[in-house]
Amino acid sequence: MSLKMIRHLLLSATLITSCNVWGCIADPWTVVAQDPERFLERSDYAFFGKLVEFNDYQAGKQTVTFEILETYKGPESKIVTLINLMTNTCSRMFQVKNSTYHVFAQLDETGGNYVIPGYASFTPDSIAIEHEFELGATHNQAKQAGTH
Repeated sequence: MSLKMIRHLLLSATLITSCNVWGCIADPWTVVAQDPERFLERSDYAFFGKLVEFNDYQAGKQTVTFEILETYKGPESKIVTLINLMTNTCSRMFQVKNSTYHVFAQLDETGGNYVIPGYASFTPDSIAIEHEFELGATHNQAKQAGTH
Protein backbone atom coordinates (compact mmCIF):
# COMPACT_ATOMS: atom_id res chain seq x y z
CA MET A 1 0.00 0.00 0.00
CA SER A 2 1.33 3.42 -0.87
CA LEU A 3 1.82 6.17 1.68
CA LYS A 4 -0.77 8.28 -0.15
CA MET A 5 -3.37 5.52 0.10
CA ILE A 6 -2.64 5.00 3.81
CA ARG A 7 -3.09 8.73 4.47
CA HIS A 8 -6.36 8.68 2.53
CA LEU A 9 -7.64 5.70 4.56
CA LEU A 10 -6.62 7.34 7.84
CA LEU A 11 -8.32 10.59 6.88
CA SER A 12 -11.49 8.69 5.87
CA ALA A 13 -11.48 6.70 9.12
CA THR A 14 -11.03 9.89 11.15
CA LEU A 15 -13.90 11.62 9.39
CA ILE A 16 -16.20 8.65 9.79
CA THR A 17 -15.46 8.13 13.48
CA SER A 18 -15.68 11.83 14.30
CA CYS A 19 -19.19 12.16 12.88
CA ASN A 20 -22.00 12.33 15.38
CA VAL A 21 -23.31 8.77 15.32
CA TRP A 22 -26.24 9.84 17.47
CA GLY A 23 -27.52 12.32 14.88
CA CYS A 24 -31.19 12.46 14.06
CA ILE A 25 -31.65 10.58 10.80
CA ALA A 26 -35.10 11.93 9.90
CA ASP A 27 -36.66 15.26 10.82
CA PRO A 28 -38.98 14.56 13.80
CA TRP A 29 -41.59 17.08 12.63
CA THR A 30 -41.96 15.23 9.33
CA VAL A 31 -42.04 11.82 11.02
CA VAL A 32 -44.82 12.96 13.38
CA ALA A 33 -46.81 14.52 10.52
CA GLN A 34 -46.54 11.38 8.41
CA ASP A 35 -47.48 8.89 11.16
CA PRO A 36 -49.58 10.63 13.83
CA GLU A 37 -51.42 7.42 14.79
CA ARG A 38 -48.17 5.88 16.07
CA PHE A 39 -47.50 8.94 18.26
CA LEU A 40 -51.12 9.04 19.45
CA GLU A 41 -50.86 5.41 20.55
CA ARG A 42 -47.68 6.12 22.57
CA SER A 43 -48.92 9.34 24.16
CA ASP A 44 -50.87 10.03 27.33
CA TYR A 45 -52.00 13.45 26.12
CA ALA A 46 -52.36 14.54 22.51
CA PHE A 47 -53.79 17.81 21.26
CA PHE A 48 -53.78 20.58 18.70
CA GLY A 49 -52.95 23.88 20.35
CA LYS A 50 -51.67 27.42 20.13
CA LEU A 51 -48.36 28.18 21.84
CA VAL A 52 -49.07 31.01 24.30
CA GLU A 53 -45.92 30.99 26.47
CA PHE A 54 -42.47 29.44 26.33
CA ASN A 55 -39.13 29.93 27.96
CA ASP A 56 -35.68 29.51 26.50
CA TYR A 57 -33.77 26.28 26.83
CA GLN A 58 -32.56 25.84 30.42
CA ALA A 59 -30.89 22.80 32.00
CA GLY A 60 -31.96 20.40 29.26
CA LYS A 61 -35.60 21.45 29.07
CA GLN A 62 -38.05 24.09 27.93
CA THR A 63 -41.34 24.86 29.68
CA VAL A 64 -44.20 25.64 27.28
CA THR A 65 -47.87 26.57 27.69
CA PHE A 66 -50.57 25.90 25.13
CA GLU A 67 -54.16 26.99 24.63
CA ILE A 68 -55.86 23.73 23.63
CA LEU A 69 -57.88 24.03 20.42
CA GLU A 70 -58.67 20.31 20.04
CA THR A 71 -57.93 17.30 22.24
CA TYR A 72 -57.11 13.98 20.55
CA LYS A 73 -56.38 12.00 23.71
CA GLY A 74 -56.28 12.76 27.43
CA PRO A 75 -57.97 15.32 29.65
CA GLU A 76 -60.19 18.02 28.20
CA SER A 77 -58.55 21.27 29.17
CA LYS A 78 -58.31 24.85 27.94
CA ILE A 79 -54.67 25.45 28.93
CA VAL A 80 -51.78 23.05 29.55
CA THR A 81 -48.18 23.62 30.60
CA LEU A 82 -45.69 20.91 29.79
CA ILE A 83 -41.97 20.27 29.71
CA ASN A 84 -40.15 19.84 26.42
CA LEU A 85 -37.10 17.69 27.20
CA MET A 86 -34.11 18.73 25.10
CA THR A 87 -31.91 15.67 25.51
CA ASN A 88 -30.65 14.72 22.05
CA THR A 89 -30.29 15.76 18.41
CA CYS A 90 -33.92 14.79 17.72
CA SER A 91 -35.16 17.40 20.21
CA ARG A 92 -36.68 20.62 18.89
CA MET A 93 -37.51 23.92 20.62
CA PHE A 94 -40.74 25.86 20.46
CA GLN A 95 -39.85 29.34 19.24
CA VAL A 96 -42.81 31.20 17.76
CA LYS A 97 -45.52 32.48 20.10
CA ASN A 98 -49.12 32.08 18.83
CA SER A 99 -48.10 29.40 16.32
CA THR A 100 -50.08 26.14 16.28
CA TYR A 101 -48.81 22.62 16.83
CA HIS A 102 -50.00 19.03 17.06
CA VAL A 103 -48.45 17.76 20.32
CA PHE A 104 -48.03 14.21 21.67
CA ALA A 105 -46.95 14.23 25.34
CA GLN A 106 -46.38 11.58 27.99
CA LEU A 107 -46.67 11.60 31.75
CA ASP A 108 -43.34 11.84 33.57
CA GLU A 109 -42.16 9.15 36.00
CA THR A 110 -44.08 10.73 38.90
CA GLY A 111 -47.30 10.99 36.89
CA GLY A 112 -47.55 14.67 37.79
CA ASN A 113 -46.35 16.45 34.66
CA TYR A 114 -46.73 16.03 30.94
CA VAL A 115 -43.47 15.96 28.99
CA ILE A 116 -42.37 15.82 25.41
CA PRO A 117 -39.64 13.19 25.48
CA GLY A 118 -36.20 13.74 23.93
CA TYR A 119 -37.61 12.87 20.51
CA ALA A 120 -39.63 15.90 19.42
CA SER A 121 -43.11 14.35 19.37
CA PHE A 122 -44.83 17.43 17.98
CA THR A 123 -45.18 19.08 14.61
CA PRO A 124 -46.07 22.61 13.52
CA ASP A 125 -49.43 22.81 11.79
CA SER A 126 -47.75 24.04 8.60
CA ILE A 127 -45.74 20.79 8.37
CA ALA A 128 -48.85 18.75 9.24
CA ILE A 129 -50.80 20.38 6.41
CA GLU A 130 -47.95 19.79 3.98
CA HIS A 131 -47.99 16.07 4.82
CA GLU A 132 -51.80 15.75 4.92
CA PHE A 133 -51.91 15.05 8.66
CA GLU A 134 -55.05 13.09 9.55
CA LEU A 135 -56.16 12.94 13.16
CA GLY A 136 -58.91 14.27 15.38
CA ALA A 137 -62.53 15.28 15.18
CA THR A 138 -61.99 18.19 12.81
CA HIS A 139 -60.41 15.91 10.26
CA ASN A 140 -62.97 13.13 10.79
CA GLN A 141 -65.93 15.53 10.42
CA ALA A 142 -64.50 16.96 7.20
CA LYS A 143 -63.81 13.47 5.87
CA GLN A 144 -67.39 12.34 6.59
CA ALA A 145 -68.76 15.45 4.89
CA GLY A 146 -66.56 14.75 1.88
CA THR A 147 -64.78 18.07 2.14
CA HIS A 148 -61.36 16.74 3.12
